Amino acid sequence: MFDRLTGIIVELSITEIVLDVNGVGYSLTVPISTSNALPSGGEVTLLAHLHVREDQLRLFGFLTEDERKLFRMLIGVSGIGPSIALAVLSGSSVPQFRSSVECGDCAGISKIKGIGKKTAERIIVDLRTSIQAVGAGETPAAGAKEQICLDAALALQSLGYTRNSARSAVEKALKTLDPDSVSTENLVRAALKFA
Repeated sequence: MFDRLTGIIVELSITEIVLDVNGVGYSLTVPISTSNALPSGGEVTLLAHLHVREDQLRLFGFLTEDERKLFRMLIGVSGIGPSIALAVLSGSSVPQFRSSVECGDCAGISKIKGIGKKTAERIIVDLRTSIQAVGAGETPAAGAKEQICLDAALALQSLGYTRNSARSAVEKALKTLDPDSVSTENLVRAALKFA
């Protein structure tokens, strides 16, 4: 029914966005990775997924097709609902999660909020063959770097910085560091100089 929405950001929080599309405000639930990558205002295009339950219609938004594919795969696994699927996308980049499933890393997957050992095992069994189509264009190193930047920005936000100033400081700090030795800790330390 909904494939994508293009509109102006009216409200933005960590997991919710209100998008004004030609005068109609659509409320979308988004993973943290998407909300952190969005500007605080202006026009954006989000890929959409409408989740239908007998008592509720809920619209989800994603910046990339890989995020949406992984979300749809996850909610197809028995016992996984949209909230847990969002927790996966918020707690791990697509390439990292794909790698964990392919390697059978049950312990790593079960560290994600809302996923226990049995659910992690079920995810691995159900998705091991189909997840190869997700995130194939991204390298694990690029996904890891993206996650480090996200973690550093979230750390600055927890210290009281706004989302935009945290993201800006992380981007500036990233340019000053050696690309091969970037870690969340040294990125946060460097970003504090720009925040």
